[in-house]
Amino acid sequence: MIKRTSSKTDFAYATGVIRSLETQLLNQNEIDRMMLAKDASDAFRILNETDYANNKETGTNPAELQKVITEGLLEIQTLMEKITPDTRILNIDWLEYDFHNIKTMLKAKLTGKSYEDIESIMSKLGKIDIS
Repeated sequence: MIKRTSSKTDFAYATGVIRSLETQLLNQNEIDRMMLAKDASDAFRILNETDYANNKETGTNPAELQKVITEGLLEIQTLMEKITPDTRILNIDWLEYDFHNIKTMLKAKLTGKSYEDIESIMSKLGKIDIS
């Protein structure tokens, strides 16, 4: 059970930080340009032209896009845990990654695969330790 906060302003700081970070998100025009790119390399080049690229080490290889996204999500997770007064409420946001990991492990067990076979598709973003 989540305890009630003592003040309505407990989340004011977190809200302010999030609002300031929202200005760094990709806008609809940038997303449209990436979607209309002829291939992944062009889409990745467009991403590198945005403000998002200024905050992340995106490199030049489009195959690393998932790595860039995962690292960004890990940064967000750490930031949210720092600025949120009651971090238990954040667990809801990360449940989908725990479910992904559980589902992946169950499928691996049913198909006779080892952990080494599925390690690359396990998510580090869940709140339940993978090991």
